[in-house]
Amino acid sequence: MIRFCFRRGIRWLIMAIKFRKSFLAYVMLNCLSHILFLSVLTERDVENVLHERDIRRKAKKNIGWASHDKKITLKFLKRKLFTVSLKEGIELSAEHFYFSRNPAEIINAFKIISKRVGYKIKIKFGASIFEPGCGCARILYYLSDRYGAKCYGLDVYEPAVEVAKSANIFGDVVVEHGDAMELANVEHLADKAFEMIICSSYLGHIIHMDGAIDYIKSLVRIGKEIVIIDRLIPQIKALLDDMAFLVIEKGETLYAYHCNE
Repeated sequence: MIRFCFRRGIRWLIMAIKFRKSFLAYVMLNCLSHILFLSVLTERDVENVLHERDIRRKAKKNIGWASHDKKITLKFLKRKLFTVSLKEGIELSAEHFYFSRNPAEIINAFKIISKRVGYKIKIKFGASIFEPGCGCARILYYLSDRYGAKCYGLDVYEPAVEVAKSANIFGDVVVEHGDAMELANVEHLADKAFEMIICSSYLGHIIHMDGAIDYIKSLVRIGKEIVIIDRLIPQIKALLDDMAFLVIEKGETLYAYHCNE
């Protein structure tokens, strides 16, 4: 626990200094918005026009993935104190989501799956873990800090990969830029090359693409265990059912598990 707290604290400090504006936006949205008399307003900076989806996100103080520049304003009663502007691209879709994503969601997934299978899903210290579509690799860094896991991530969005590399202070996580859907990136790996593969909010991006079935089959081949967290999409559920995954529905979230041992 001391190791985990130290490594996580140092990583957060360095990332907060390097990406100050995105960190301040995270604090405003997730901390200051809960303090009495303070409120946070999120706006799209595009001719004051808000689509229905953006109105919902605004009400939830969730700015979502960037489609336009955003302004986040801290208010005291009805008076504006200051505003942070985040630009479409890396500031929103990479830096901001490094801070805002909760990596502990994977631990919650382990607990939910463990109740269903009847034994505890856990990560051994020093285990090898692969996450396709890892984004800024928050989950991988969390698992590395907590369990000493040897982590490898792959993502097609280069700005997110660059942010992930900025967090690699201890040289413990390898994140590479590449299309996780390209079979060439995994077909050379041996059977059960990784002790665990994690897919978090990833299958929803590829389920409609040609080759999605073959790619998921390749993940089954190279991973001893596979843990999936995603939106409850009928196509994903049907595919995982057909591939003998244990599928669990919780509200709008789908959890799935496959074990090759």
